[in-house]
Amino acid sequence: MYTLHALGFVVIFAFFFVHLYLGTIGNPGSVQAMLTGYMEKPVLRMLHPKWYKEMEHEGTLVIKK
Repeated sequence: MYTLHALGFVVIFAFFFVHLYLGTIGNPGSVQAMLTGYMEKPVLRMLHPKWYKEMEHEGTLVIKK
């Protein structure tokens, strides 16, 4: 039982750090987007092209200066 518990801890710990990396360093601008609710236009266009086109078409794309 101890081995299973230790293995589960290692797996969850690894996933936590992967999640932390991808939410910060792995995707530049993601922390700013999470904190402010806004994403820079080039980053949005690169990471979410379908969403960007949809927002541009609907006129809901807000350009923050």
